[in-house]
Amino acid sequence: MFSTEMTEADIDHHLGPFAPVTVKPYSRTRRAMDGSALLKVYVGIDPEGRRRREAETVEQAVLRGLSAPAVLATGNGAAGSWTVFWMLPGTPCSIGAHEAIEEYIGHVLDVSGRLHQPAVDLTPGSGWERRQAGHVSQHQFLLDQLSSRCRRRPWWAVLGGFLHPLDSQPVV
Repeated sequence: MFSTEMTEADIDHHLGPFAPVTVKPYSRTRRAMDGSALLKVYVGIDPEGRRRREAETVEQAVLRGLSAPAVLATGNGAAGSWTVFWMLPGTPCSIGAHEAIEEYIGHVLDVSGRLHQPAVDLTPGSGWERRQAGHVSQHQFLLDQLSSRCRRRPWWAVLGGFLHPLDSQPVV
């Protein structure tokens, strides 16, 4: 593990060089030119908390034998809150089995349903409000987290259909 106080230039020098940045609503990512690593800089809502939680979750997944991108380095310095992941071999968005998608989405919906159940005798807080008009729908927000390559996959429409029921759930 490298210093947690590295600047983006230090990261680029030791672990890069990295390609130009890809900007998403809550992160900026850069892929190493040799394909070996991914630099993720967290922006927006609670960058440091999200960095810590994601790094811990990925490390736990690897310890449990799941195919997850190991954390190479992580920290909070001049670059902001950041993590560098080893890249997994394979093609992004390459899930081919319809059953695998159904199983995954079923798991997401099950967990989501349990999270959205109100507690007895508690009034929902402000985080449980329906989205205002003009905001991106929940299912579209989730789809937007995937790369544009995924939109060309045969399972894209199936995934969108499975996520569409989330629009009727309150936003937490």
